[in-house]
Amino acid sequence: MIKNEMILTSHKGPKFLLQIFLAFCIVSYLYVALTGTYTMSFIRIKSLLSQWDLFLNFIFNIAPFIVLFLIYKYFKKKPQKNIVKLPSSKIIGGILLCAFVWNILLMLIFDLSVVDGQKGALAITLPTPLRVLNYFLARIDVQIGCCIYMAIVNSIRNKFQYLLFGLLFVMSSISHSLGYMAVVFFWFIVLHYDKFQSVFNKHKLFYVIAIFFIVPLSVKYIYVLRDEIWRDNRGATSNWTTSELLIGRFVGRLCPYSSSCKIMEEKNDIPRRAQEMQYGIFQYQMHELSYLYSSMVNTSEYRDYGQMVDKDFKPRFFNLVGVPAVIQIGWYQKSWVGVMNLFTILLFWYLSFKVSTFFNCERIKDMTFCILCFMTHNGFYSSLFFSLAVFSFVFLLVNSILPIIKRHNEKHINHRSC
Repeated sequence: MIKNEMILTSHKGPKFLLQIFLAFCIVSYLYVALTGTYTMSFIRIKSLLSQWDLFLNFIFNIAPFIVLFLIYKYFKKKPQKNIVKLPSSKIIGGILLCAFVWNILLMLIFDLSVVDGQKGALAITLPTPLRVLNYFLARIDVQIGCCIYMAIVNSIRNKFQYLLFGLLFVMSSISHSLGYMAVVFFWFIVLHYDKFQSVFNKHKLFYVIAIFFIVPLSVKYIYVLRDEIWRDNRGATSNWTTSELLIGRFVGRLCPYSSSCKIMEEKNDIPRRAQEMQYGIFQYQMHELSYLYSSMVNTSEYRDYGQMVDKDFKPRFFNLVGVPAVIQIGWYQKSWVGVMNLFTILLFWYLSFKVSTFFNCERIKDMTFCILCFMTHNGFYSSLFFSLAVFSFVFLLVNSILPIIKRHNEKHINHRSC
């Protein structure tokens, strides 16, 4: 009994993930402070901020992750309500297979959700019958579905989860975005953290040396693959130094620090830019809530905050501004808008964890923290709550239908035996 309680209350994996994101912030801050240039979207661009401003932005960037972890710890102590009973892994796996096939076919046939300013199509361009059907099927987030499946099976040896990884990689390659894979990869590490830690502790020196050589090569390969997918020669990997590749691009991609600094630089220009774009004060909230209606309505008018930061922003390209920048941009427009942004972020974090307690699986809370860490660095905050709500509805529907099917089969068998 004590052992089971220790397993339920342990949060070593999520704490490790928190340390990773804090490390990304620290490395990004030091890189900008020492080199005087930004990372990722603004790499090789000179910073105009003072060292004091850079440090303030560093504190501002690590704060959301710490607050998120404190909320996670609060809910970790709460017992599961077991309102939503998770179906068997076979049923969830079948649902995900159908969703993957649907998404991949739409990408191949209609270029739907392909991240390409010239070629990618929006759901509004689908024929009406497909658009209506896609409105419901698109609500099943396969990325989060994969994470839920992994939480249920909770085994490194489960083979079906690797099939789902493969389909997710195919979908990521077609859509020209490898971001899908990062969340699933880190959740896999968090979920099996104790196993990885045990193996690492037995052969520390070997793994430290291996990581020292493997990580640079792996990062280089990832960006070579990315350049191929994007058919982009301008940002070819060969043009970057090792430090620019590892810190400027890779670590910078997983940390919103430079975006936050760039916004502070241009804070006086943001109100004017928002006015030129006819960007309403509720525009960002409308963009976030587009999860509910994006397959039925053309949401291109609901602009992303990235357009206000990156002057070279293109349709369907996302400049990941991060949660700190969301608060900053709102504050620079009007102070109460910044407070409203902060409130809505905290509200949806709370709601996401609240829904995670409805499932009869403790690990869903850990998964929620993992996914919200990535959403914090992206600047999004509401989609996880809606995805968990959709999966709750789907699982409740499945659980209500299964007994009916079972009774029907039993009657059919009894009828035949008579």
